[in-house]
Order: sequence, then structure tokens, then C-alpha cells
Amino acid sequence: MVLPGSCSFVLHKKKCMLPPEFIIEINENETNKYMIGLTCSEHRQELEEKLVFLQNEKQIPEGKLEFTRIKIIYTNCVKGNQEDIDEILLKKL
Repeated sequence: MVLPGSCSFVLHKKKCMLPPEFIIEINENETNKYMIGLTCSEHRQELEEKLVFLQNEKQIPEGKLEFTRIKIIYTNCVKGNQEDIDEILLKKL
């Protein structure tokens, strides 16, 4: 899954450009879990307060708000060219 490169926070039509650090989800019950945004650590508290307000106003589903730290995983890009094939063959030997 590819995530957006910046936080979901917007203030006065100005979007936060910091990289996201947390996935924001609403855990409604055991079977319903919704990803609703991403946040940097700087805007986590403000977004949490806003989301609680929106839940109270019945604008988003009720449930427990969960902030899960994003774990970045880097991989080598496989293009399927001759260089990749040669590397795979060398590792098999």
C-alpha cells in the first residue's frame, strides 16, 4: 500500500507538508475499522480533538480512535531487466 507523502492536517486552506507518522483509524467494533487519515506528530493532538468533535456531531462513525505509528520499509525496486535477472541468478549459485 502506498500512503500519501504528507500529513492530513489543513488549517486556513493550508495543508501540512510534513511526512505522516501515524495512521488514524476508527475502530467501530471487531469487524468495522476505518482508516480516515494520516498525521505527523506535530498535529496529532489537534486532529484527535477535531475527530472527537466530528464524532460527537455524528459526521463520522463513532468508535475508538487509534493512532498507529507508520513503519517504513524500504525495498529494492525490481524492474525485470537483465540486471535483475543476473542478480537473481548469482544469488541462486
